[in-house]
Amino acid sequence: MNPTRRELHNLIDALPDYKVRTVKQIIEIIIRENPWEELLASPPEVDEPLTEEEKIAINEAERDLAAGLIKPWEQVKKELGL
Repeated sequence: MNPTRRELHNLIDALPDYKVRTVKQIIEIIIRENPWEELLASPPEVDEPLTEEEKIAINEAERDLAAGLIKPWEQVKKELGL
């Protein structure tokens, strides 16, 4: 086994169980014909829990949405002349 392949095996072995499925899905996509297009079109489900920072950001975004501070992308593009 070449060194890079061995390193990859070691990295996979070091993964916590809740990340294994996500990494497996990513590797399967990379092996296929158009990996990046497919990965972007249907990203793998993430099993890892949200961090406190992510939870705070989600709450902030929900407050902004409820307060009407969020503009639809189409409106932003129109305002920018795009």
